[in-house]
Amino acid sequence: PAETMANPLLDQSGLPKFSSIEPSNLSPAVSTLLENLDKDFADLTSKLSSGEETKSVDYEEVLPELEKMQFGLGYAWGVTSHLNGVKNSEDLRKAYE
Repeated sequence: PAETMANPLLDQSGLPKFSSIEPSNLSPAVSTLLENLDKDFADLTSKLSSGEETKSVDYEEVLPELEKMQFGLGYAWGVTSHLNGVKNSEDLRKAYE
């Protein structure tokens, strides 16, 4: 999607695009990822609470789904945390907080 190309924190294919990441990318990326996470969580909750599937749900089925759902946010936050440690700046600190 165009949004992914515009924000390097949302482009999670391959290695992080460190040279393209700006502090101004953080808030929009986190907002987008949280919206996606909310939607995915609502979808999973609906799926798990519907009819027959409720009877057969177990830990091994739910955990991988939750891990996939949170991956994007964890990736973006991990990249940002790394940058905060190695390329700290006032703008990055403000965005990070």
